[in-house]
Amino acid sequence: MVAAAVHGLLDESVTKAAASTTISSLRQALQAMNRLQEASSLLYFEVQLIAIPEEAMHRLQSFLNVLNGDMWDVERALTLAEIFKLQLQSSDDTVRSKAEDTFKEAQELFNKVSHAFGNINLDFTRISFGHTFSTEEKFVQILNLVGKYFEVNHYGQMMLCLTTALSEQVDAYVEQVKYAIELQQQLADEMGSEMIQTAILMRAAGSANLNASEYGFALNALEPQYMNLPEEVDPKSHALLASIMSMIYGSFGNNMEALKAAEESLEIAKSGQSYKACSDAAFILGLRHLSISEQYPRKSAEDIKWLSSAMDILKEWIESDADNGYTDGEVQKCMLVGKWENLRASDDPELKFTPVEKPWIERVKKLLPSQTDVLKRSELLDLEVSMLMRQGNFLESSKLSTDYLNDLDKLPFVPPMIKAQAYSRDAHQAWLCSRAIVGENKTTTAEERLHATTQLLSALDLANKSLQQWRQTSSSELIIRSTLALGSLLSDILSTISEDLERDLLSGFMDELQKTETICDDMRRSVIPIEGLTSLMNKRLLVAKDSSLKIYKLGVRIALRLNDSAQAWTWLQKGKSRAFSDSLGAKLLVPQNLLQRINSDQTACDLLKAEQMHLDALNQPGVNHILVARELTSIRKRVQEYPPLAEIARIRNTTLNLEIDPVCLDMALSRTNLSRERVKFVDWYVPSSKTKENPQIICFVRTLDGTTRTKQLAISVTQVEAWISKAFTYPDMAEHPLNKKTGNRLLQEMNALVDWLTDYSAEGDLLVLSPSGQLNNVPLHALFIERRPLVERNLVVYASSAAVMSQCLDRSASERSCEERNTGETTAFFAVYEEPLHVNERNLIFSHIQTLSTVLPGNVFLGPEVTKSRFIETSSTATWLHYHGHARYCKEDVLQSSLILSNGEDIFDNSNAENLLLGRDELSVVDLFNTTLPQGGVHFTIIACESATQDLSPGDEPLGIIPALLHAGATSVLGCQWPIKSSAGRAFSEAFYDEVRYMRSITIGGNQTVNLAQALGITVGKMRRGELGVQYKQAYCWASIAMHGLWFFPSFNGGT
Repeated sequence: MVAAAVHGLLDESVTKAAASTTISSLRQALQAMNRLQEASSLLYFEVQLIAIPEEAMHRLQSFLNVLNGDMWDVERALTLAEIFKLQLQSSDDTVRSKAEDTFKEAQELFNKVSHAFGNINLDFTRISFGHTFSTEEKFVQILNLVGKYFEVNHYGQMMLCLTTALSEQVDAYVEQVKYAIELQQQLADEMGSEMIQTAILMRAAGSANLNASEYGFALNALEPQYMNLPEEVDPKSHALLASIMSMIYGSFGNNMEALKAAEESLEIAKSGQSYKACSDAAFILGLRHLSISEQYPRKSAEDIKWLSSAMDILKEWIESDADNGYTDGEVQKCMLVGKWENLRASDDPELKFTPVEKPWIERVKKLLPSQTDVLKRSELLDLEVSMLMRQGNFLESSKLSTDYLNDLDKLPFVPPMIKAQAYSRDAHQAWLCSRAIVGENKTTTAEERLHATTQLLSALDLANKSLQQWRQTSSSELIIRSTLALGSLLSDILSTISEDLERDLLSGFMDELQKTETICDDMRRSVIPIEGLTSLMNKRLLVAKDSSLKIYKLGVRIALRLNDSAQAWTWLQKGKSRAFSDSLGAKLLVPQNLLQRINSDQTACDLLKAEQMHLDALNQPGVNHILVARELTSIRKRVQEYPPLAEIARIRNTTLNLEIDPVCLDMALSRTNLSRERVKFVDWYVPSSKTKENPQIICFVRTLDGTTRTKQLAISVTQVEAWISKAFTYPDMAEHPLNKKTGNRLLQEMNALVDWLTDYSAEGDLLVLSPSGQLNNVPLHALFIERRPLVERNLVVYASSAAVMSQCLDRSASERSCEERNTGETTAFFAVYEEPLHVNERNLIFSHIQTLSTVLPGNVFLGPEVTKSRFIETSSTATWLHYHGHARYCKEDVLQSSLILSNGEDIFDNSNAENLLLGRDELSVVDLFNTTLPQGGVHFTIIACESATQDLSPGDEPLGIIPALLHAGATSVLGCQWPIKSSAGRAFSEAFYDEVRYMRSITIGGNQTVNLAQALGITVGKMRRGELGVQYKQAYCWASIAMHGLWFFPSFNGGT
């Protein structure tokens, strides 16, 4: 019954009281019969059920008086140990003063009887409940006791020791925490308890969720457990698991899933009998509502709605906590409401001097014991100081902060988190003081300006100290926020200092920024890509977090301010499609020649085998994902550090170093008669149009030797946004603006985005375009430079980042498994246009495809032959694939975007031909992501409306048909950025394949490399000039078609 109550199945206080009465009666009966050994065992359980410590101590003392004579030395020592525990926990100084004498008496008795673990228990009690140890000191000392319990084979106490050690967040001992959890897992495996296994998994996930480098571990460890819990799980554990899942989803920025889990947690807790579990779940629910409110602009209707609901939840449960005597819960919620009141008053000038936080501050003060130690007062002080600063009472707020820092300095040890908060509080205060001195449009004296600058420098110093303290913790999110706060302070001070000091400060801050960027990188890479698309989507959530995005944008701005164009380009690239390039890197295959070298090195073989073993283990049900993932991370670090495996590390980590393998590159350039000097990476830095800064676009051109040049363009973000709206927003059934007679003129309004390339590139150079933000919606390749489209002047391809281009190059260099097959066997043409109302166009497409297969020999599949299974099967072996048909772009859920195929039915042989959806099937983005393409170069031509349309989430993360094909193994994809006429697609394809045939015919040697970008440029030129038909001269027809990935196709016959 007591166990059931502890797990929330029964009312805990009532059940314990009833059990205590029964056990006490039985214990007294045994005591009367002088069966004191049995009575003592019952007594130790009995005192755990007594709510009043004084009563428990009285019963123990009464029993101790009965234990006379040497024969009861063991029972006497054990009873003294229980009394010692209660004395240490007492709030009465007189009672606590007796604890040391009790300890010594018990210790002497345990020594006398040579008790195996009595003295270890005494040390455990003294460390756990003593008032002279910091949390960190307790953790280290308790962990030392684990070894002592192991020596005497007391596994139960080992588990209790580990659980106690891990019960609080320990900032400075991340590695020791990991070790403790691993040891706990080993014990649980030996003890075979499913309940313990679940508890350990939740504790490990909680630990991992604080550390950015393990966010993915936490998600992958707990989500399967959360989705497949056994029916017998108790409400308390179930509710706790749901709350932890809510926090993990929140770490990924997936606020709606986090809200759903929080709501489930509260409902589950209510099904049990534990009030504390319900209250704690309600607190998490309130936090989730607050997090959702932060997604919206301040004071917007949605922001106010979610904030109000959060406050309603918290205030309701504050009163409930008070009624039920749950002080800790009441304090926690009061503090959160107080912070919200502070935020609300800060936004409302009418409340500037109104102490709206005061009632909550006073309520917390009444709830906290007067002797609450200095460390536990940190959060309350923070709220009080915030209130005073908001009111402009800097004298009193400064005194409170200074006194508190002085109190901290007197302590032998202060947790880094507490120090970080104190420094941060003082930094904010100094910054507000500076702002108060100068004010807006306020006339100031030289002395006042000097004082304001001094305050700003002080704020900067304190903010830096705060950041260094946060770095000693595992609180990744707070490290990122603290870095951004330091950057914000730095931007305020730059206008007040000399150029030399500015450069020193910016350079120093750049070092800090790079350290923090590593955390963002670890955060994303913690999602080990073992689940394909699911892993990619989770990575996208982490990349899209506002704090992460700000880190990369800040890096670009600081580097530009330092006039370091190369570093600015690197920061820009690091902030592009990191999740996508991660996933591409995971699919890269190790070249055969490298494998042969590795096979001759036993250490290298062992490391790779160990890595694969852990990857396989991550897919096994029931495994503690966190522990296995940590070990995998450790092995991968050894792989990176082992010289013979350096090339494998480079292949996997191209997303990090942004360097291109010189061997792959030189081979690719030689195929297309290009020199290194003729390769240019072109990027655009696009600031937000909502920023107060000048939103002018800055462009970058980078060559392979690292030389980087920048230029600020005359065109702004707002102009680009206005053009996109004008070009692509029009009424249904109306003519596309780019298809009108003025279409080419409309297109050329954006020429300023590329015409600057005249001074930065030469005709025929290879340009790898990596657009940012809104520029992804502009056909950059079709804009005019030197009176012709860029794609005609240069070899132009799109790559979402330099890392993606690098990975495509690595793939193209891989040896093919189809070397003995001829071109006809590795080329496939698909045409599906199952529309009863467009029979003539369908026939024209089928005839067109048959003609293309004579230009480039290959297998042809038409209409009902183009089923999903046939497409996937053919794609697994073909290296050149052409599709002509429809693509469906689903704006609401891009994963449901698809290529339209056939379900195998011939609609023209069916009596239900009037059903427009009859005979259709869809190959979705999800299907494409899960498709496996051959090694080596693989090209797709997709002539379909909106086949190149992509969903771009924050961080320029691409998702759509083309990214899915690249993820599956394609090295180049030609597609359409917006819907074009089927007839235009046919005209383009005929001319394009004529160019492909010509290039094959003039290629020297066996490897018939095709320069895809050159073929595209020539074909677009013919189309634009009306050579393929005057009806295709407008930009609507030719500007939509673009190449993604590599600029060339390596060969048709399997050679490399």
